[in-house]
Amino acid sequence: MVPHRYRIHLILICVVLVILFLPHVSDPPEPEVAEQASASAKTFLAQVDTGEYAQSWELLAEITKNQISQQDWVQQLEKLYAKAGPLEQRQQKEISYGNAPAEDPDGKYLIITYDSKFERSEQVAETTTLTLDKDDRWRVAGYHINQ
Repeated sequence: MVPHRYRIHLILICVVLVILFLPHVSDPPEPEVAEQASASAKTFLAQVDTGEYAQSWELLAEITKNQISQQDWVQQLEKLYAKAGPLEQRQQKEISYGNAPAEDPDGKYLIITYDSKFERSEQVAETTTLTLDKDDRWRVAGYHINQ
C-alpha cells in the first residue's frame, strides 16, 4: 500500500505518462485511408525525387502553401537534396495518425515514415505529414529528412 502522502505524486506521475505516451500508441488508420494518403505521398515524392520541386509545391496542402512561397519551397528542397544527394532507396516503415504541428490548425493528420537511403546519406528517416484538405483529399503538409 502506498502511504497517503505519496498517493498524489503517484497519480500525477501516471497522468504525465499517459499524456506523454498516448499519442505514440494511436491506432493505425483504416486501410482505405492509409491507401489514399500513401498514394498522395507517393505522387508528391515522385515529383521531389525527379527534382520537380515547383510542381511538388502545387501538391501541398493549402495550410502549407499559405505558410511558404513556392520560391522558398524550391530553395529549401534544393538545399536539402544538395546535401543528401539523389534517392537510392525508400521503404515505407510506418503510417499513423499524428497531432497537428504547432504552427498548423487542428485537423486530421497522418504521418508516414520511410527508411530511406540517399547517395550522400546512409539510412535516414524520411517523413511526410499529410492532412485532410478542404477538398477531402490527403495532401502533404510537411516533408522532412532526418539526416
